[in-house]
Amino acid sequence: MIRRRGAPALLAVAVMLFAASGAAVAKPSREAGASADKLVVWHYFTTPGQVNALAKMAKLFNAQNPGVKVEFEFKPFAQMTQAVLASAVAKRGPDVIVYQWGDMLKLVDSKAIRSMTPYLRKWPESKFFPASVVHGVRRGEYSQGKGAIYTIQPYVNLIAMYYNKDILDKLAIKPPTTIDQFEAALAKLEANGKGGLLTDAGPGVSGWWNGMPWFFANGVDIRMRDRATIERVLTRLRSWIVKGYIPQDVTSVSTGVDTRSRWAAGDFAFMVNGNWELSTVTKDAKFNWGVVRMPSGPAGSSVYLGGEGVAIGAFTKNPNLAWKFLQATWLGKKGQLVLPTIGSVPARTDLAGNPAITKARGLTPFLKSVPSGKRLPITQAENAAQNLFGDTYSGVLAGQLSPASAADRLVKETPKLLGTG
Repeated sequence: MIRRRGAPALLAVAVMLFAASGAAVAKPSREAGASADKLVVWHYFTTPGQVNALAKMAKLFNAQNPGVKVEFEFKPFAQMTQAVLASAVAKRGPDVIVYQWGDMLKLVDSKAIRSMTPYLRKWPESKFFPASVVHGVRRGEYSQGKGAIYTIQPYVNLIAMYYNKDILDKLAIKPPTTIDQFEAALAKLEANGKGGLLTDAGPGVSGWWNGMPWFFANGVDIRMRDRATIERVLTRLRSWIVKGYIPQDVTSVSTGVDTRSRWAAGDFAFMVNGNWELSTVTKDAKFNWGVVRMPSGPAGSSVYLGGEGVAIGAFTKNPNLAWKFLQATWLGKKGQLVLPTIGSVPARTDLAGNPAITKARGLTPFLKSVPSGKRLPITQAENAAQNLFGDTYSGVLAGQLSPASAADRLVKETPKLLGTG
């Protein structure tokens, strides 16, 4: 899923870890925002690993800016966007925001965040961030990698194919790289009484997040224009359930946690899941396992890129200092190398072969998927289209819709939602 880590119950742990690290934990303030010797960063991280990562970021920044106090101010995830909007109305706010970037247009429209374009133009390392993680506005509309840039995703959350190496080795199956190879592996597993694939195929966002890669591989995007290909892909996926390659009940699953715990029992060969499950799989799986990219088709292999974004607050008193913070931490090479310690995939393409990443078990296939990754839907129309797809995809796999009728629905209704029909 589009992973959100953390829970309010862990906030006390977060506060203790911040205090122990030396980074300041700011109480909610009426006058957020920095001077030349203070920098305020709003975030909603709560897990111990995330909090430790923030403390490491502060140390990286202070190594270059020793006289500046970094204050990390916690805002609950559900309240972050409203808190930023409210601060903009009052014409004050944080220097840096770490937030769910899908709300960027709201913040831009409210003039709550400022463009980073002037800084990015002068920063040679900006070329290492693919367009799919660079978010801006051009002629009043959302623009990927162009226009005035307001947010960058320093890391991404995405899905790939986990495999049980012990099961594959017993049947002399190589980890598949193409959909044809994957289907052949599923057939061999079924013939030998082994479980095939576990995936989240529930309606809505769950079905969209995990289902779209099969369509990307065949050249179909969220616009749903190629009816024949859509029907063909849906027919193939439904056949995997009919043949017993995938259990029917995956259509009632909507969280990666359910899939991961079931797969960790060791009875299934494959699982579609995210990088955020790597540390838990490492702990729970009592068998040899590995990860490969989502199987490719005629159009290659692509997945959606989730994860938080970073932005500079519109009312910071020192935007240059805010940029220096991002440059030294979330976007800089040293800061990026902190991210694998919490299971996140750095967005910088120049780090693909870095030992700090390659030695992290299972992380490399995720990293290799970043350059071809797809941006998340951001407009209301796109969100409606993603839900239509997720509901339809799940309905086909559940046997409630035929591939033909589902293809008709997607081709007919999606353009209306997107305003292209």
